[in-house]
Amino acid sequence: MNQNEIKEFQENFTFLNLKTVKENLPDDPFLKSEYSYALSTGYLTSKFIIIYSNDNTANDFVDKLFFDLSKRYKELYLFVIDIKQVFELKRIDTLLKFKNIFPYANILLIKNFDDIDKHPELEKFIEDLLFGLKSNSFLLITSSKKIDEIKNIDRIKNFLQQSKVYNLIKERRNGNNFINFVDFISQVKKEAGVEEKLEEEENREEFIEKLYVWEMKGFNVETLKNIINSKDLGYVRREFEKFTDNVRKLIDLHKEYGLLNVKKFKEESKEIETMLFDPDKVEILREKINLLKEKLNYFSFFEKETSILMNMDNFIIDSSNRHVVNKINEIINGVNIDKIVLITGGSGTGKTHLLNALFNKLTEKRVIFINKNNIQQASDNFYVMKFLNESDMVLIDDLDGIYEKKEFLPVVKNILSANIVKVITLQRKFSIDDREILDLFNKYTSFNIQPTTFYIRKNYYKNILQKYGIKLNDLLFNFLLDYVSLPLSEIDRYFVELKKYQNNITEEIIKKVFPTGMVKKREVVKKGEFDSSKLIKEWINDTDRLYVEFEV
Repeated sequence: MNQNEIKEFQENFTFLNLKTVKENLPDDPFLKSEYSYALSTGYLTSKFIIIYSNDNTANDFVDKLFFDLSKRYKELYLFVIDIKQVFELKRIDTLLKFKNIFPYANILLIKNFDDIDKHPELEKFIEDLLFGLKSNSFLLITSSKKIDEIKNIDRIKNFLQQSKVYNLIKERRNGNNFINFVDFISQVKKEAGVEEKLEEEENREEFIEKLYVWEMKGFNVETLKNIINSKDLGYVRREFEKFTDNVRKLIDLHKEYGLLNVKKFKEESKEIETMLFDPDKVEILREKINLLKEKLNYFSFFEKETSILMNMDNFIIDSSNRHVVNKINEIINGVNIDKIVLITGGSGTGKTHLLNALFNKLTEKRVIFINKNNIQQASDNFYVMKFLNESDMVLIDDLDGIYEKKEFLPVVKNILSANIVKVITLQRKFSIDDREILDLFNKYTSFNIQPTTFYIRKNYYKNILQKYGIKLNDLLFNFLLDYVSLPLSEIDRYFVELKKYQNNITEEIIKKVFPTGMVKKREVVKKGEFDSSKLIKEWINDTDRLYVEFEV
């Protein structure tokens, strides 16, 4: 619908423009209970409700109900069809225009339903509307005639057979005669001075009706059952008021809980859901939800450093890293038995990519991701330890970079000693010169990723140039191979940028498009200059593909 149609619908079929309503509710305890329940929950006590009244009582009641509901629950779709008004104001065409909107109402009100008797042409519309209501819709009807007395609506009668009915139809009195024997008895009781007792019992019946409504809606009402027969009706009233207040709190907590992503917190959510309909546990429930929100914030904090762009689908697998990928797949498939998995390799070999890919696969696990960017906050007041033991796995990226700042050593040791799986990347194991940590690492196998071979990189570049229709002469292609040393999984977007210079690609353009500082320069080492200690501190010339690890 466009803005004009929305405005037209609101003006004709909602309470948007209704400014005032009659404040007094009908003197009917069951209707009062219906009103209280609707205001507390945003629902009716039954899927279909009919209110009969031969004066304006029913219409005044539903006007007040809808008016108050619209103020409290602004998100509800409260639609109104006043059959009498539709014909008096000649709005039949407008009604038919929006026939596909009404079934989506949370509560649909049809006022003066018996006027369908005078306008049989509307029967088919009402019939289609009722049968087309959505499963979560409620229907409220006012009528001065009983449904059985309305002619030519047989299918509608059958549809409304299960409706809850409130009958406010009043019979006329003749002079001082009573309507019936019940009125006579009531008057006798009044004259005998027992009217107060009668009113008390009527109030008790009202409470019993409320109790029944709460129980039908699934709420735990054992507390109310235990006090309903108390002689102190004031005490009963106070308990019901307390119960109703707790139900309102439960509804607010239910909405709050419904906004949380709890798929990683199955045990907590199961416990919370057992309390959502127990007003006696509203404060415990609030504590449980607040604790769950703390956990969500905790794990969300460590998720911020991950990237959904790094996944297994775009990780280039070759002979240099296949054994590491196999280990990652063991972890994903739940067959890994190692408490610590070490992944070593030079800068740009894809270690960070693999950690992110692992994180993105474990969507239903509680995983903590730690790197140089968040280790400071993780260490503050040992924040990382708060729910560490409730996590399924810890991923630590670039541990040797983190280890450079010794102030983080205590929290790192606490994480490493936790009885959960840790997957750790670092350039080399012996960049960590702490004996306690090294002894721990030496109990587990380390998986080394070597740089992608020149042959694979050359063929990958050729394929990607062909993919984007970029043509380079041999001189430029060799320069590209020599200049660029990005991980293959990150390089695609730079070729997209390079394509823009298709007809004017030079060495300067390649330098402009691709990041600088990624090329590892060959170090010329004269014979006899290398001593064995340097093998522990440095990578050897990566062009020769020589990598050395010492086990101690």
